[in-house]
Amino acid sequence: MRLIGRFLPPLALMGLIYFLSAQPDLKSGLGLADLILRKVIHAGEFGLLWLLWLRALRWRAPVGAAAIAIGYAIADELHQSYVAGRIGSPLDVAIDAAGVALAWWLWRRRQASRSSASASERAASRSRYARIQRTRPSSAKAKTHAASVRSSAPPGEET
Repeated sequence: MRLIGRFLPPLALMGLIYFLSAQPDLKSGLGLADLILRKVIHAGEFGLLWLLWLRALRWRAPVGAAAIAIGYAIADELHQSYVAGRIGSPLDVAIDAAGVALAWWLWRRRQASRSSASASERAASRSRYARIQRTRPSSAKAKTHAASVRSSAPPGEET
């Protein structure tokens, strides 16, 4: 079950990409705005595909996730070259790869900010621990203090 939960999302997105690539014409008729919007969506979907594969690979293989996503971008463009009204374009592969690179860069930034935040939390924790240790009596002082408390207790009442 866990395997399905990890691998189903990237495989489902790959299926959606395949389905959309099989459509003969996805143009909306908005001219340049349509072209730019489709390219941004292309980059975004392949960035998301990279992220889903990275998650499926348990966050340990960003290069492997990139290879899968970019490899699928190449396969997608080859597939489009056989669909009536569509063309396969190396430029689209480059745009898809740019989406993967952007997603990777954002992920790395997030990882760096998380690790620096946890490092500062560890430093703050060590600082709190050091302050507590400075306010506690040392073991020699504690033994002397305990002995003086015992000697000042009334006779017959040892603590």
